[in-house]
Amino acid sequence: MLLKIFFHHGKLSKKDCYDAISSIEFFEKEFNSLDSRTLAIIKSEITRITNCFVSDYDVMNTFCPKKEDITFKGFRDLIDNGKIVVLNMNIAEYRNLSKIIATYLKLDFQTEVMSRLSRCSSNSFRSVAFVCDEFHEYCSASDADFFAQSREAKCINIVATQSYSSLLNAINNQYAVKVIIQNLINKFWFRTDDIFTIEDIRKQIGKEHIITILQTL
Repeated sequence: MLLKIFFHHGKLSKKDCYDAISSIEFFEKEFNSLDSRTLAIIKSEITRITNCFVSDYDVMNTFCPKKEDITFKGFRDLIDNGKIVVLNMNIAEYRNLSKIIATYLKLDFQTEVMSRLSRCSSNSFRSVAFVCDEFHEYCSASDADFFAQSREAKCINIVATQSYSSLLNAINNQYAVKVIIQNLINKFWFRTDDIFTIEDIRKQIGKEHIITILQTL
């Protein structure tokens, strides 16, 4: 109803009208023509994703505020002005929600960083940094592509994980894990019992175990 009032009063731009018409055509020609099983699956997934935002009062106030209370309006202004965005959520307390929010923020950040290449020359924008502890909890296969291309967009990626096997367990794609590891140029290793990590370290630093047999005379 509100959209109809705006349209009749000429308050919508050409782009707004195009978006509104595209949305209406989608629901009329595609969404409403889906069979009941597909619609049930879509509704179930939407409910599962959005329910965690409204099931807790404090979470709802944080992530579903009134429009005038919104302070985070996207990464473009924050990146251009050199500001820092920190996500501090206890994954033990908000496991599903923290993964969803972290994924949204990460993808939004990566999209904005890469879009700078088309908006302006690489000499005119500041360097940015992506820092993530326990990276295996939030990594995805798409990170491999971002890490491979982000240097051109002056993005420094600093991540920490328990082991390479932790990344493989999260992504379940050995090739994507190899691309992520390959594009993290400078690496620091601490104590680990993970065989996959140890073998990869040994290959990268060019050392291998040589068994020497001493024969006593």
